[in-house]
Amino acid sequence: MTTFLALPATHRIALLGTILLTVVPAEASAPAGATPVTLQHLCDLIKKPATETTDDEFAAVINTLQVGDIRFLIHPIFDSNSADFFWLHEFANWIHINSQPTALYRELSFQTGDSIQSADLAEAQRLLRAKSYLRDAKITVAEQCNADGRHNVQVETWDNWSLLPSIGFGRSSGQNKFSLGFKEDNLLGYGVRASVKYQSDYLRHGYETKIEMPLSLTGIDSLQHSYLTTEWTDNNDGSRSYLLFDKPFYQAKTPLMLRAEWLNDQRLDQIYQQDQLTRQFLTEEKLFELSAGWLMSSADKAQLRLLAGYRSQQWQFAVDPLHPTWQLPFDRRYQYPWLGLEYQQQQYQVLSDLYLINHPEDINLGWHHQFKIGLQTSDLAPAQSLGYHLQLQSDKGFGNNDNRWLVSAAANGMFGVSSGDQLKLKLQAENFYRLSSSFTLYHKLAYAHRNKVWLDDPLTLGGDSGLRGYPVQYQHGNQSWLGTAELRWYPHLTLYQLIDVGFVAFIDAGRVSGSAATNQQYWVNQQNFAKAGAGYTVPNLLKVGMHVPTLTDATSLTQVSNTELLNGKWLGSVGIGARLFSSRSSNNHVIHIDLSKPVGSAEYMNAWEIQLKVEQRF
Repeated sequence: MTTFLALPATHRIALLGTILLTVVPAEASAPAGATPVTLQHLCDLIKKPATETTDDEFAAVINTLQVGDIRFLIHPIFDSNSADFFWLHEFANWIHINSQPTALYRELSFQTGDSIQSADLAEAQRLLRAKSYLRDAKITVAEQCNADGRHNVQVETWDNWSLLPSIGFGRSSGQNKFSLGFKEDNLLGYGVRASVKYQSDYLRHGYETKIEMPLSLTGIDSLQHSYLTTEWTDNNDGSRSYLLFDKPFYQAKTPLMLRAEWLNDQRLDQIYQQDQLTRQFLTEEKLFELSAGWLMSSADKAQLRLLAGYRSQQWQFAVDPLHPTWQLPFDRRYQYPWLGLEYQQQQYQVLSDLYLINHPEDINLGWHHQFKIGLQTSDLAPAQSLGYHLQLQSDKGFGNNDNRWLVSAAANGMFGVSSGDQLKLKLQAENFYRLSSSFTLYHKLAYAHRNKVWLDDPLTLGGDSGLRGYPVQYQHGNQSWLGTAELRWYPHLTLYQLIDVGFVAFIDAGRVSGSAATNQQYWVNQQNFAKAGAGYTVPNLLKVGMHVPTLTDATSLTQVSNTELLNGKWLGSVGIGARLFSSRSSNNHVIHIDLSKPVGSAEYMNAWEIQLKVEQRF
């Protein structure tokens, strides 16, 4: 073997070619369990220097290749060769700035000179498809290797329309929504997301500015696959400032994750129940968190990661002087370091017609578990030396293309802290049963439970949580069930390459039981509200130049139950609807047009209602 490798490359090629042509029959097949050797494998082997070649090279070269030149083929939004291509498509292609090859190169999970396998190519395609400004991505490897043994790679992408001047409106669950602004998800083709928007809904109205940019644009290698998000909102009830630095586990084999998050949110919170505004108060929320993660092991398409961080979060509540209420949540404050473990299997499949219409969807069917535990040493309950924060979540996919199950579970708990012990539990199962290429039966069952419910964070069931035809936050309690059955029709109808259409008939049924807001409330009488003075103040969230009392001198605390407001019976609704999805747009929004009618025991809820809203899924 050593003597043969010492020959010049041209002599080795000629000699092996002669042997193959004279000794190996053209139709010969490899023995059972063996991999046939092709001329391409010999090409890869021969062009390596003799000092780098081993007797095991044949097996390795079949599974691994080295990347040569990377070339990009970037398609416009609309296909000019399509039969329904017309002037609007041509105008959109002309005005749209296609993704820049330099920006796409920075988003790739491999670079020239890297050694990759077929799984790395599939992962790279999936990561590119996850970019909202790309409709699809395909990566192919040249069959012939270069003189240096490398293979050239072609990255083929299809752009989405990314500039979204928006005038949005809708009415759902008795509430109107309106928005006006623009959003650009691929500014100048460099993957920068920027938006300016005015929006109004039943909670608030105001202006929002948001920018998200890949820090790889700076050219700093250590910031590769890192992202910076800034958000500023000015509403009639307060303001919101948000900053996020995120260097995620971009690939399965990424060794390090870093994250820093900061939030200051001042707002007016409104709580509805049975179509009535029941409580309204001012909230100031602050958040600061630093976290990091390390890859501990990666084998058999599964990764184990160690996580660590520090979290500080607090809520302050105050009476809205324009709409005073006699109930306020307790202020809450959590500060703790935490440790965690994450286990994730890589079993991605490219599916279609699950959550979107006629669009590739990368769904991980493998196990994903995450566990975190935090220890708090301040703001503890009486007689407690430590407080505990626990988080656990798990999800998995089962079945095949004709019968797909997606299940998830999550639990969050805090114990020994001054705000009281609380445990939250969520379970959900979804089933997609494909009757044919055009019809699918969809079922979902969701369960939620809390041993205690904070006044500012109720457990509710209504039009905003999946029970169509009902007002937002219609029922309150500490335990809820929600079931949905849908017959979905995918007519494979695309209107001028712009809108994919779907239709649905649905039945919803849900129930909330138990007491709502059973802890952490002030019950304030009018006398003490009048006595509250400037000594009990929080930052003025309404910007009216006046102090807002926190009512810390309230004379009594009591547990308030609204069981008498709940009938504890099942509520339901039936209806039909249309779904409109633009697969050429970067927002991945699905427009819902539903005609629904409440059924069951809900009083005064028996009229048909037309709902128009924008969702993230079918």
